[in-house]
Amino acid sequence: MNICQKIYLRRKSKRYLYYIIFLGVFCVLCYQVYFLKVVTDDVTRSLVTSTAKVSSLLSTIRGVRQIDMAKYKPNNHGAFVCFDSQEEIEYSRINDDYCDCVSDGSDEPGTNACVNGKFYCETDRLTGYLPAGRVNDGICDCCDGSDEWAQKFPQVRMSENDQTKLGRYQSPCPNLCPEDV
Repeated sequence: MNICQKIYLRRKSKRYLYYIIFLGVFCVLCYQVYFLKVVTDDVTRSLVTSTAKVSSLLSTIRGVRQIDMAKYKPNNHGAFVCFDSQEEIEYSRINDDYCDCVSDGSDEPGTNACVNGKFYCETDRLTGYLPAGRVNDGICDCCDGSDEWAQKFPQVRMSENDQTKLGRYQSPCPNLCPEDV
């Protein structure tokens, strides 16, 4: 083999080496672009899902006035902050029938777990707030019966006729709200 052929083969092998390196770099770049798209889609899906979870949780918190719902949004850590004590509790512990915010009962607006808790009758303009002890006690206090959401039957049941005479009803509650409410 003469010197010209050796130089030619060396150049040819360098060219193949450059092609292989170029192909490798191209594959790595394509993989990076693909991976970036997958991660971005996953993060977007995660954000949309967590936003939907929060909005569905906010729409299902019993006993809270609509204008006060902003107070029940989770903080940056995804937790609920008690109104008076500023204590952080897990968001899932709202309305879990255990009083975590002992000083104000703000974590239990829809149950009777806290002695100082308040339940808001959303459709009842006249009554407004009820003491938490009157939630699920078997007696209908809100005109729509929303305070008796567990629909527990009292042990001693009055007749329908007696309930109508007294104007006080037992669970399960009839909807007695005026049509314009």
